Amino acid sequence: PPLSPGGLILFREAAKVLVAFCTPQLQALEQRKVSERGSFEKREQLKEKLGNLNNNITQSLREVLGSSEGGGEVDNDPMSMQALKLAVLAMGEESFAQESSSKEQTKDKLNGTVVDLGPGAVGPGITVDQDSAQQKSSRVCVVNLSRMLSGRYALLGTFALFGDTSLLDARRVVLELALSGSPRHVMSFPKMARALIQLLSLLAEQSILSLIDLSSSLFARILACLGEALASSQGTLSAPAGRTIEAIAVFRCKAAAAVHGATDASGDTADPLQRIRAVLNPEHRSRGDTTSLEEYKKAVQLFAAHEQAHPNLFGSLLALIMHTMFSTPTLDSPNQWSIAKPVMPLIFCAPAEFERQRAEFLNAQSSAREPRIREIYDQLFSKLAPAHNNPGMFNVILRNNDTFSKQLCSFCRDLRRE
Repeated sequence: PPLSPGGLILFREAAKVLVAFCTPQLQALEQRKVSERGSFEKREQLKEKLGNLNNNITQSLREVLGSSEGGGEVDNDPMSMQALKLAVLAMGEESFAQESSSKEQTKDKLNGTVVDLGPGAVGPGITVDQDSAQQKSSRVCVVNLSRMLSGRYALLGTFALFGDTSLLDARRVVLELALSGSPRHVMSFPKMARALIQLLSLLAEQSILSLIDLSSSLFARILACLGEALASSQGTLSAPAGRTIEAIAVFRCKAAAAVHGATDASGDTADPLQRIRAVLNPEHRSRGDTTSLEEYKKAVQLFAAHEQAHPNLFGSLLALIMHTMFSTPTLDSPNQWSIAKPVMPLIFCAPAEFERQRAEFLNAQSSAREPRIREIYDQLFSKLAPAHNNPGMFNVILRNNDTFSKQLCSFCRDLRRE
C-alpha cells in the first residue's frame, strides 16, 4: 500500500542498494581522474621544456644566420644561404603554431579527459567522460531513483525525522555518478538527458533544499545540464528544465526576501507595521509556504558558497536564455514559454548580467530602429526595477511572473516580425 511502513522499509533498502552500486564506480572514476590528472601535468611539463628548447635553438639559428635580410630581393635558388635562412625561420614559426594549436586541442579533449575551461563548465579541473556502457548504468540508477521518489512508497520526511541518511546518500551518489562527466557530454545521450532532467524536476518539486545542499561543483554541473536542456529544441527537455531553473531561482529569491525581512523585523529601527505582519502572518502561514526561516538562512549560505566557488552561475543561464529568445529565427517556438518563465527570477539573481545583456542587445540594433526598440525594452523591464536592489520586493513582483512572461514572448515575436 502507498505510504505504508512496508513501503518505507522497501524504500530504505532500495536506497542502500543504490549506494552500494554507485560507490565503487565513483571510486574507480576518482582513481582514473587522479591518474589522468598526473598524466596531463606531465605532458604539460614536457611541452614546456620542449618549448624552451625550441626557443633556444631558434634563437641560435637566428644569431648564426644573421637577423638582417640585406634589403635585396629573395634569391630563387633553393640552395642559397638566404633561402635556407628563410626556410629555417619558417620551420620555427610553424612549430610554434602547431604547439599552440595542440595546446588548445588539449584543453578541449586529451585521451578521453576533458579539461573544463569553456562556458557551462565548472571551473578548471580534470573531468573523465564515461563511455556508453557506463552511461547506461548511470541512467539505470537515475531512473530507479526517479521511480522511487515518484512512487509514493513512503513519506520522505521520515528519514530526516529519525536521522536516517539513506535517502541523502542515495541522492548524492546517483547525482555524482550521473554528472561525473562534462555536462555537454552527459546531455549528448538522449535517454540519459531525459532521465536526468526528470530526476532534477522531481527533486525541485519535492525537496528544493536538497537540490541546493550539494557540493558547489555538483550544483554547477546541474545548472549547466539544465542550461543545455533549456536550449534544446525538444520540448520534452526544455519544458521540465525551464520549470526546474525557475524553481531554483525563485527559491533563491524567496530565501533572500525571507532573510532580508527577518533582519529588518529584528532591528530596532524596523517599521512597526513589519513587526505586526511578522506576528499575524508567520512564516508557516505565508501562502502555503512550509519552509522555515532557518532553512531559508541555510539556503542563503549555500547559494553564497556556490556563487563564490563558481561566479556568475545564474548570470550564465540568464545570458543563455536571453540570447536564445532574441535570436530564435522561428516566430512561434513551442518551448518559448518554458524559456521565458525563468527570466524574471534570474534577473533578480544576476542584475549585473542583465544590465550587460541589455547594453549588448541594444547596441546590436540598427540606428534606425534602436530608439523604438530601446523604449519598448525599457518599458517591459522597468516593472522589475523596484526589486533590483530590494530583496523585500521579490515576492511581490514574482506574483506577476506569468503576465511578464506573456509580455516577453509577445515582445520577442514582434521583434522577429520586423
